Amino acid sequence: MRTFGGITIVSCGTLSPELNHLAQTGFLDADKVLYTIPGLHENKNELKHHLTRQLSIR
Repeated sequence: MRTFGGITIVSCGTLSPELNHLAQTGFLDADKVLYTIPGLHENKNELKHHLTRQLSIR
């Protein structure tokens, strides 16, 4: 069985309920799941800043 161990996932916060459910059921075993602000993809500079900050926290 493939796992998500050793992986950090970055997702739009809109998907947080679904990803949290998958983690709670044991299907998603990623080391960390980070979320961006919904709609942030529309502003490339802010998205880059946010992603850089999120990944440096890891």
